[in-house]
Amino acid sequence: MPTGSYTATVQRYYAIAADGAISQFTLTGPENPRISVVLPVGKAGVLTTRTNDTVGVITSAGHGLTGSETIAVFWDDPTTGDPKRCYRCTLTGGTGVGDTIGFTAAAGDVLPVATTAVQFGVAQNINLEATIDSTVLLALVIKTTNITEYGLCELFSDNGTSDPISELVADVYDNKCYGWPVEETDAAPYSGIIDELDFYNGSLVAGVGYVWALLS
Repeated sequence: MPTGSYTATVQRYYAIAADGAISQFTLTGPENPRISVVLPVGKAGVLTTRTNDTVGVITSAGHGLTGSETIAVFWDDPTTGDPKRCYRCTLTGGTGVGDTIGFTAAAGDVLPVATTAVQFGVAQNINLEATIDSTVLLALVIKTTNITEYGLCELFSDNGTSDPISELVADVYDNKCYGWPVEETDAAPYSGIIDELDFYNGSLVAGVGYVWALLS
């Protein structure tokens, strides 16, 4: 973990017609955890079976999954076009044999109708060398590079158990990143600690995921 004195600058720009204004403040702390992970290319397929809101089957030729992975599934809302996703999906029912992927989602949006085109990515898990404690957190930024759609990051507190607690979920792709705080008086975005995270890339290009934290 880098140590020293580090500064985070929070800046917001407001523009209406030809008028604009900038709001800015800075935060300084001695520690600056930085995490990065390569995000492999996502895969495309079709939701061929929808058993219920959280259970389904994807057909995807050459998906390369073995059945032990955790994935996130992404699609566009057929009415609004808004991106949707379910995540922390465990694989079931002979995944790894042929082109079908059976899965059960633990969180996120309810599954769309069968025949919906989907994309999916495998969780890239990182166990942090040091915890990010909410009581000393000054600033937090989560982003990706080169991913234009369907990027997701989930941060956990496992507290030494096999059933980690989800503390924060952020959609991170294109020009969409997660940044905290927005105002100097904002409460911490989670309670407890962060010691593990998953990045998912559902886009059809590889990228990199980043997490930066400034601690007091």
